[in-house]
Amino acid sequence: MGAMNLIKYVAKWTITSIIVGWITYANHDSISRTVNNARYYFSDNEEGFVDKNHAFDLRFSYERNGKGNLETYIQNYTSKLPVYMRENGILVGSAEYNFSNFIGDERKKVCSLDLEDKISDNIKKDKTDHKKKILKVLLDLVGE
Repeated sequence: MGAMNLIKYVAKWTITSIIVGWITYANHDSISRTVNNARYYFSDNEEGFVDKNHAFDLRFSYERNGKGNLETYIQNYTSKLPVYMRENGILVGSAEYNFSNFIGDERKKVCSLDLEDKISDNIKKDKTDHKKKILKVLLDLVGE
């Protein structure tokens, strides 16, 4: 009788643990949202950041494309944006999407950075060309 009671006890708690685990897994998003709502109840969102009501709806989703490769997206209940890896970090959404969401000052800054890079490249190119010209003149002098 003792072995049978032990088997029933182990089976009961094993099945109970599996059921509780499955329910928790199935409702993870709801549980996470409730915990975050309680945790940040008295916090306001920082200006320019996602509203608190929408922040807890964000989640990552993963899909295979036609080639069988992984694609990562961040989504909420209304939109789904691709997550790209770039040289200096990640980019969420396309460049056009991000630029369309910039405010005036941010657009000016981004456009001026591109212009500064072009000017800097031209200055470096001019210095290189200038050095080549000097070297050519010196070689011509030595060659005579």
